[in-house]
Amino acid sequence: MNSAHDVGGMHGFGPVVREEHEPVFHEDWERSTFATHILSIAQGLSGSIDSNRHSIERMGNLSYLTTSYYEHWLAGTQTRLIENGVFSEDELRARVEAVRRDPARYELPPAEGPDELSRLVEAVVKHGGPTLREIDAAPRFAVGDEVVTTRRSPKGHTRLPRYARGRRGHVVLHHGAHVFPDTNAHGLGECPEHLYNVRFEASELWGDDAEGPTAVHIDLWESYLSPA
Repeated sequence: MNSAHDVGGMHGFGPVVREEHEPVFHEDWERSTFATHILSIAQGLSGSIDSNRHSIERMGNLSYLTTSYYEHWLAGTQTRLIENGVFSEDELRARVEAVRRDPARYELPPAEGPDELSRLVEAVVKHGGPTLREIDAAPRFAVGDEVVTTRRSPKGHTRLPRYARGRRGHVVLHHGAHVFPDTNAHGLGECPEHLYNVRFEASELWGDDAEGPTAVHIDLWESYLSPA
């Protein structure tokens, strides 16, 4: 990811504020957004989790930084459903206006126990969407190998954080082969690659500004890495 969506390691955003006894959802609409997002992916309506992440990255910097977490999910889901022809922008605007005029007409009925869709949400929450795949290629790196990350800055989706590009670390774990998000997000296929957990010393990432003798572990795909 790039632009405002990749805030890891950036200065000026202040500390992460932890809310004591924070609820899972602050508002009912957040719960509905969560369920809609999960179901749209699970039913094949909005594409993969990677394409949905990329749809959030396309919100634009201002919109992203001035909206909440589940507003990001809502915007991303809407984008993907429109792109996949589930409904049009005109249909969406018309429905929003209709709800605004007569909200009582569109109130959801009370839940009366488990149904097919709620069981599907429960299964996805419990088990996720496994991305582990079998491939013929042997892993290029082994635990303990020193590696350097690529410096490329793609225009589309990537899981290599900006602050970790062109940095040196060492492999501490091999996860097997997993779906490659950089292609999967753009409908170019799963193209699975070996996935590694790489440890970077904080001083390698931020130099003299690093806060103490700490380290960061990042899961990185093989094509992000070269031998050090």
